Amino acid sequence: MCRWTGLLSIATLVLAVGVAAQEETPDYGQYRVLDVQELDLHAAPANTAAHLSPDGTQFAHFGAGEVCFYQQQGNDWVEDRCFELDRDVFAGPPEDVNWSPDSRFLTAPTFRSALMFLEDTDIQMLDVNSGIVQNLTDDGVTGGMLSGGAKGNLDIAPVWLDDDTLRFIRFAAA
Repeated sequence: MCRWTGLLSIATLVLAVGVAAQEETPDYGQYRVLDVQELDLHAAPANTAAHLSPDGTQFAHFGAGEVCFYQQQGNDWVEDRCFELDRDVFAGPPEDVNWSPDSRFLTAPTFRSALMFLEDTDIQMLDVNSGIVQNLTDDGVTGGMLSGGAKGNLDIAPVWLDDDTLRFIRFAAA
């Protein structure tokens, strides 16, 4: 009987420690995690990324040559629409994609193409509702600057100043 009492005491102690170790929602000072949802999305260095819109109502997930937009329904994120991406425009990791303040547009990445491969870049913008990409700074040049062909401008790092205004850096062709 004493042996069963000892085992029961150890089991009770283990359960009590397990319950005490479980915390409520983590507290990060003045910020608190309200909910967690696991999504079956790829996240790896293979040109995938997720970007939350400025208003927090949607996020864009880039991967496998497409972008999918997720909308919040209640406490859950639900895939709403997907668009295929032109691999020349959305080449490389989409870390430098930027949302417009009104969450209507995304700019295409520029860093990798321009500064790593010295390929002509233009500032391009994706309409998140229609999937249409508009080239805002088309100089008529495509391809790499090291190949000896025409030299275009390197337009990089677009940043939204407001809903209708973009600022970017231009390295003019010499």
